[in-house]
Amino acid sequence: MMDSSNQSAGQQPKHWQNIVVFIALILTLVAGASFRLVGVNWDENQHMHPDERFLSLVWNVIVPVDNLGDYFNTETSTLNPANQGYGFFVYGTLPLFMVRYLGQALGQTGYDTITLLGRQVSAIFDVMTVLLVFAIGLRLANKWVGLLGAAFLCLCSAADSTFAFCHSGYRHQHLCLSRNMGCHLGLDPKRT
Repeated sequence: MMDSSNQSAGQQPKHWQNIVVFIALILTLVAGASFRLVGVNWDENQHMHPDERFLSLVWNVIVPVDNLGDYFNTETSTLNPANQGYGFFVYGTLPLFMVRYLGQALGQTGYDTITLLGRQVSAIFDVMTVLLVFAIGLRLANKWVGLLGAAFLCLCSAADSTFAFCHSGYRHQHLCLSRNMGCHLGLDPKRT
């Protein structure tokens, strides 16, 4: 039988490893957030990205509905882009509605301000995706793999430049990763 001093000495390195991983993960998330949120008005309200410009135009014409019945009546819903003159809307409406309702709540529904809000929401979802990548790596392998995956996504220039724009892809990426993580947890009860 091991005495308590040997047992606590054996657990001490794991405790410090967990603290190091936690601090490194927090620093990774802070770095990722700063990469994505600093200079969010990089185009000085010129709306150079055509998809983003189109979303800004649609955000400005859709109007939040008063009740759920108005939403589900697609022929008259003021949230339906087709009813507001944008019949060729192919981006998905969940991201559109999220930013529009958030803009309404914050009083940022103008053409320029809602675009910046959309970029900020994009950045927040991307940082949440970095955290989700850590969770997937932790779940599938160990904390070091999770931390390495999170750091790679955080520092990935392609992800950073993609999320400088406001579009629906980031939210779909986050939702797909969340779904995959949930399926993995549901299919592998030994690891819960």
